[in-house]
Amino acid sequence: FRTGIEGQSRTLLGGDLAFSLKQRLATPDELSWIKARGRTTRVIGLRTMAGPVDARRLVQLRAIDGAYPLVGRVEMEGRDIQAALRIKDGVPGIAMNRAALRDFGLAVGDVLRLADGMTRVSGIVVKEPDSLSFGGGLGPRILISDEGLTALGLIKNGALFNVTYRVILPQGVEASAVLKEAKEHFKGAGFTITDRDNAAAGLINILDMLESFLAVIGLAALIAGGLGVAQAVSAFFDQRRASIATLKALGADQNLIALAFGIQLAILAFGGALIGVIIGALTPFALQFFVGDRLPLPAVFALYPAPLLAALAQGLLAAGIFALPALGRARATAPAVLFRGALEKAKWPPVFELSLALLCAAGFAALAILSSPGKVLSAALLVGAVLAFLLFTGLSRLVMWAARIAARRSRGLARMVLSSLGGPGSAARTAGPALGLGFVLLALVMLVQSNLVHQIGSVAPKTSPSLVFTQIPAHIAPEFDDVMQKNGVDITDQAHYLRGAFLTGRLIAINGKKIDPAKVKPSERWIINNEIGMSIVDRKPLNPHITDGQWWPAGYRGPPLISMEVDAAKGIGAHLGDTLTITVLGRDVMAKIANLRTIDWGGFGANFAIVFAPGTLEAANPAHIAIVRVPKGEDEALARAIGAAHPTISIVRLRETLEAVAGIFADISLAVTAIAGVVALASALVLMGALAAVAQSRQGELALLKTLGVTQLGILTMMAAEYGLAALIMAGLALGLAFLAAWPIIIQVFEAKWAPDWGAALAMIVLATALAAFGGWLSGRKALTAPPARALRQG
Repeated sequence: FRTGIEGQSRTLLGGDLAFSLKQRLATPDELSWIKARGRTTRVIGLRTMAGPVDARRLVQLRAIDGAYPLVGRVEMEGRDIQAALRIKDGVPGIAMNRAALRDFGLAVGDVLRLADGMTRVSGIVVKEPDSLSFGGGLGPRILISDEGLTALGLIKNGALFNVTYRVILPQGVEASAVLKEAKEHFKGAGFTITDRDNAAAGLINILDMLESFLAVIGLAALIAGGLGVAQAVSAFFDQRRASIATLKALGADQNLIALAFGIQLAILAFGGALIGVIIGALTPFALQFFVGDRLPLPAVFALYPAPLLAALAQGLLAAGIFALPALGRARATAPAVLFRGALEKAKWPPVFELSLALLCAAGFAALAILSSPGKVLSAALLVGAVLAFLLFTGLSRLVMWAARIAARRSRGLARMVLSSLGGPGSAARTAGPALGLGFVLLALVMLVQSNLVHQIGSVAPKTSPSLVFTQIPAHIAPEFDDVMQKNGVDITDQAHYLRGAFLTGRLIAINGKKIDPAKVKPSERWIINNEIGMSIVDRKPLNPHITDGQWWPAGYRGPPLISMEVDAAKGIGAHLGDTLTITVLGRDVMAKIANLRTIDWGGFGANFAIVFAPGTLEAANPAHIAIVRVPKGEDEALARAIGAAHPTISIVRLRETLEAVAGIFADISLAVTAIAGVVALASALVLMGALAAVAQSRQGELALLKTLGVTQLGILTMMAAEYGLAALIMAGLALGLAFLAAWPIIIQVFEAKWAPDWGAALAMIVLATALAAFGGWLSGRKALTAPPARALRQG
């Protein structure tokens, strides 16, 4: 994906440079400077309403000039884009894709009402070269010509629109040099200027987040699986302790033992890692085969050696970390101890193997951090994994200790189960850490996603506006309120209706000093990186949540004042009483911070980071925006009434949008959970490996119990109960740790309501317990297949 995006950066941007503005066109002087740099095209984007009065919906309108596109071509069905958009018989032509046509029930040649004018569908778009740079949005996308947009009269003073001028530079001119010159020339003019090297910065950021998440999953799976490697290697040497003892008794030295078995382990580790790398290398090609034509991003499918070699190295290093200690214990243990079957009594591996394992760990950590786009995140993950492993190892020992204490006060089957759980072959010790690591990550993902799905699907539709009305001309605002009142809306009830001016501006300075982005808190850089929405509010809002300062009195007319969101202010280092400089429509406005307030971004209210007091920006004649909350079922009638009275006003059906987003997010969450389930699967495989080892190592113990009169059913019940109880305890502890980690993420980071899906969490615990219990029962059956006499002799 990165290669695909980088290879098409010029096409994605639509040129070598892009100059973007909001709510205004470039002045003649500005446009002359831009055109002097190379071939230029202009694209205007805005949202408006389309369709008949009884079925109007929001669309994204793109107006293009005759030079569009500078790079690539608009793929159409049957005709040229410029020919399709010509005005014929006074009616502008428009073009859209087949999905949009189906939504409106239209065909080529049909008439569609856009805002308050009529247009004709004259073409079907297959692909736009710069569609990714334009981004997604609410409603289908419709193309129209510059002349057609002018005929509709949608670009006027105060209208909400954005315009982008794309430039193709002459051969040999460096885009970076022109970008630097342009930023200096247009300093303070409100332009957002991008070159082709940063055309897909947003997409790259998304890929960085995705890659970091996959790195978290991969590293956690390697660590959880590594515990299985440690158990498998220990079981391997346990089964061969007689052979190792015999070799030593016949004169084989420690180095020969280490070399012989080390080569075997190295071959197995390399073979396993290589198989994984081959599967990983082929997976993208499988993706291309099945869904290649539906991928949302450009991609170049090929074999990339660097990540494949890094994956192979990480697999080998992980194997070394967990296999070398067991190899060292087998090498260093005396023959007499081995003959007695006490390989496990060597608690610490020799210094040589321990040092090699630590070197592997250091290499593993360095490679994981250096190969990840989120180096801090990967480093934190590795530290967290080590701490989690130590924690679960300690908890498993605590469980064993508690089981031994409880066993002394128990009788019958319960005593047998608890004694076994507290013994040297305890399920808590052999499988507990791996189960804990796997389930804590899976539980964390489940808790976070269930909270967010609940916030988007249940909480937000109840607390957010039902409808949002934009593009309300200031001079018809009183008429708009009249229509609201006639349709049962109490315009004096601030809990259900708010209307105010809406404009955009860019924050550039504090107390006259330009803001340094490097000194702004990363989570709050959104307030300076782009133009932000702002409003003008007179009377004090209902529950403004002011943390510092006072709201201005109603009817205020004085020096410019603003109210600012407290986290944004802290992020840029602003305080009560400071003066901010904001570029609005190409002019710098200085205003003093009168108060700081918190904002419930998902709630109903004037949710703007910056709100102006009246008396400063009204001269710009900004359009208004209104939000209303009505009972479900009444919003459609209200939308139709406004559409009939004022067809140019855009209407966002926010409740419907949130419900649709909730469905999409739920699907994404399912995929995220499935990916996180890889770690749980690795943990389950570790559990199975531990159970397989148990079936061998505990043959003697179970044969002795059978000889002493314990029935086969009793032995199988004991094994199932031991492993089921261990899994229940570890999964419960994992859920508790995930709860502690998820709560601050939801409350502090996402600022959402805490509403976890306890049903899913309980189902996870029950599934883990049932799986472990069934595995314990199977391992007991396998152990009991050995004749008691042979098992007792070998044990």
